[in-house]
Amino acid sequence: MSKILETEEDVEIYAHHMTIGRYFILKRMSAGPMTMGEMALVGKFSAASATGQRDGLIKAGLIAEASSSPDDPPARRDRRKVYIEITPVGRKVVAEFEKLMKKVNNADE
Repeated sequence: MSKILETEEDVEIYAHHMTIGRYFILKRMSAGPMTMGEMALVGKFSAASATGQRDGLIKAGLIAEASSSPDDPPARRDRRKVYIEITPVGRKVVAEFEKLMKKVNNADE
């Protein structure tokens, strides 16, 4: 799935097909922006695979590149680093995925 998620139904469908690796990335991004290197570590991807994952998540509208500002701490002002952050749609997908996982876990009981 690589289209922008526009409706609640799109969000629900995406959540049903989301990988656990993408979930962990989006969940971690909920705490704040991260670098590509951090994304690769969290998702356990190679650098090349992380780039593909990033591109797919951006295309779906779940994450966006984050720019640093003069108010950022010095570590965030390094323009060689690209930061990515979760979008409001990404947060909805995480919430929907977590609802699905709760249903699955409750079904096992």
